[in-house]
Amino acid sequence: MGSWKIPTPEQVRRAQSLMTHAEAYRYFFDSLKNPEWLVPLAQLGWFKNPPAPIEDPIRRTIAFPVWPESRFLARMSEIPEARTAVSGIAQAIPETSNVRVHEDLADIALNLPPADSASLAARAEGWLLRPYLLGLPEKLADLVVHLAEGKQELAAIALARSLLRVGPSDRAEAERESGFSPGIRGRFDDWHYERVLKTCVPVLADRAGVAAFDLFSELLGEAVKLARSSGETPPPEDYSYIWRPAIEDHPQNEPLGIKGLLVAALRDAGERLAGADSSVVTQLVRKLDAFPWKVFHRIALHLLRLFPDCASNEVAAHLVNRSRFDDVTLRHEYYLLEEAAFASLSSEEQETVLGWIDQDPDLEVYRAWRLKTQGTEPPEEDVQHYKRIWQRDRLFPLATSLAGERKRFYDDLISELGEPEDPDFHLMRKMTSWVGPTSPKTLEELQAMDLDSLISLRGRASLEISRASSRPTRSGSCRKPGFSGSWIPRTSGRSSAPWKRLSSRTAKSNGSIHWSLRRGWSISHGKSRAGSRSMRTSTRDGSGRGRQLLTFSWSR
Repeated sequence: MGSWKIPTPEQVRRAQSLMTHAEAYRYFFDSLKNPEWLVPLAQLGWFKNPPAPIEDPIRRTIAFPVWPESRFLARMSEIPEARTAVSGIAQAIPETSNVRVHEDLADIALNLPPADSASLAARAEGWLLRPYLLGLPEKLADLVVHLAEGKQELAAIALARSLLRVGPSDRAEAERESGFSPGIRGRFDDWHYERVLKTCVPVLADRAGVAAFDLFSELLGEAVKLARSSGETPPPEDYSYIWRPAIEDHPQNEPLGIKGLLVAALRDAGERLAGADSSVVTQLVRKLDAFPWKVFHRIALHLLRLFPDCASNEVAAHLVNRSRFDDVTLRHEYYLLEEAAFASLSSEEQETVLGWIDQDPDLEVYRAWRLKTQGTEPPEEDVQHYKRIWQRDRLFPLATSLAGERKRFYDDLISELGEPEDPDFHLMRKMTSWVGPTSPKTLEELQAMDLDSLISLRGRASLEISRASSRPTRSGSCRKPGFSGSWIPRTSGRSSAPWKRLSSRTAKSNGSIHWSLRRGWSISHGKSRAGSRSMRTSTRDGSGRGRQLLTFSWSR
């Protein structure tokens, strides 16, 4: 191996005799830089006994000792001339539950030629069954990329399948029996799962092609199946319009979770494949439509929207489809496809869709809903109003393609009803925020009030919060900017009382404070141990000789 010196048998025996002490053993392997030692050491039986994890049942801890031999192999794998020897030795290392050894083996595989890495990668399925993975998932994600770029696509797909496999969460069975949708989990946490997907999806799609698309389809199908409760409706309903309102990236999609991450992975794989070769769009769409779950049908509509010219027959087949037109759970992707591709339909196909809009929606469903929710049937005026709203919303994505009488009809609906707000979402999450109760009075009004009036205003305000929602309440007066922490109240005849500054947090912390205020006691507050806050009340003369009457404390 180049200029490396081959150790003599005497040197090998001498080294072995010195490694009876732990520190000498670690120092030897950490310092050794000569790959010529690999074979002699292997022949003496080194690299055969990886350390097991060290568990302490009393402290309920577990430790994973570093193995100097595997670290030495990982360093030697960086030397091209040593990789053949390293590969053979690494393959012969016995199975272990020590994740530190697994990480070193992954580093070795990353340095070996892809054909040699594939045999080590095949062992990763067993590694991933362990409960503690530390940094192993991201190393294996890099190994997937290494294999795919090295023309070992089958090995890369197999490793990615093992890495990204999903299963039921620990509470899944109890959740299923309770009627809730059971949780699912990957072999590691969601944050690392997302990072692994971001690493693997682009390279797998580029190198493995449709096989990668099939892999992510399989993983998503399994995740949807596992996440169903025993009482849920059978396929195709998967409630994806709730847990993934939009197939594209959208603020409505938060939080993602495993299913959402796999939707994005399958979508991105399809987009990369279609972008590289437009002829595969029809094939991908038909693969998606073959799955029973609606989330796959929505991804198909999404791909058709992005590549309408590559599969015009499929676009027409999906738009001129009454079940998809009527299905509110597909509405978002169907709307976007209408907006993008309706103009490309033939005049006969356009008339078919417009004819469905000319017809009444299922008004009996609306009447039944009103009867169920309000106890009475709706008046005919409400029914016709609902019909006009429905027609406006269905014409909205087609507005640029309308002409003649239909254009005038649509303009009249917009004039009467206004433009729709998010008509493509069956359910729309509204992002709102509210920080506590708000004050019914301005800062100037509060500052002009005397103490008795303020106490009367504050009153039993804590009882208002549960029923007041976000409307102004008396308790909100203590939150008024400029009023908190800087105001010294007038004392209504008790001008000699030594009032301290009263913070909003103090003023609303306990009803007994009002009792103290009415008696003219001064209030002081400050920090106490462990970063908490404390407050005490004293007699009204402020001399400090009076006994402490009340103490309040709260966490910061």
